[in-house]
Amino acid sequence: MNEIEDATKAFIQQYDDKKFLWEERLEVSFQAFLDSGPSFEELYQKKVDATRTGADDEDQKIEEDMDAFRWMGKKIHGDVVTRYPSLEVFDEKIAHLTVVKKQIGEMKQSVDIGWLRVNSLPLIKELEKTIDDWIQAHTSFLLNNTTN
Repeated sequence: MNEIEDATKAFIQQYDDKKFLWEERLEVSFQAFLDSGPSFEELYQKKVDATRTGADDEDQKIEEDMDAFRWMGKKIHGDVVTRYPSLEVFDEKIAHLTVVKKQIGEMKQSVDIGWLRVNSLPLIKELEKTIDDWIQAHTSFLLNNTTN
């Protein structure tokens, strides 16, 4: 009996690193991914900080620039804070999802556990459909929200 239990556990464990596909909602996870990026204000602050030369009157000028940026941002965006990860972070996420898709495609469709044959083809097909939705969400966001 332990042999069957061990084989069953091993069969189930092959899905452990893919459980985010059914434990997380795509919309919630994708929004959390977007929120992990810096805001426009943080990006602008980083750009401004990179131009610092150490001059005495520079801090005052930078603060004035940041105040103007905040004022303009408030006028345009209101209280909405827009955050987007960098293209590199998007690329890493899409590459990870593509690896998961490949792993799903390479899974055995039928497994014998003792006297029981498990047909995992319906599960694999559903996981492939779900991972395609995740990849599509990330790539279509880039397509719809990037400029040349």
